[in-house]
Amino acid sequence: MKRVLDYIREKGKLPFDYTFVQGDPTKKYQELYWVSLDFSVYHEVMEAKEDHNFYIALLERMRDLFHHTYGNHVQITGEKDTFQRWLTNSDADLTHKANELCKAYFKVHNKDITLAMAKKLIRGGLFSDDN
Repeated sequence: MKRVLDYIREKGKLPFDYTFVQGDPTKKYQELYWVSLDFSVYHEVMEAKEDHNFYIALLERMRDLFHHTYGNHVQITGEKDTFQRWLTNSDADLTHKANELCKAYFKVHNKDITLAMAKKLIRGGLFSDDN
């Protein structure tokens, strides 16, 4: 069941967390076990974007990732800030960006988010001015 849920979350890009719940055997009509799905994490992370501490930690991690990966070797003709171009390109280094987002979120909020959730947020425009 865990593999199926992880697959749905990752491949289906569905932002949810899940827990396995064991029922109370003394309750007559209650199931012995079930899976509880929680979709609230996505909204919490989007609200965290407005949190100054989270956003500063996230941008520091992104800048470190960019400089570690590319150094000062990236030049785009007519582009003054290659970091900004890289950051707003949701396809560029998506997995690495998502890992750093997860770490920044945990650092500030002491809560985990999934890699799939982080990727969805980045693809959804977390770093763009449109949000």
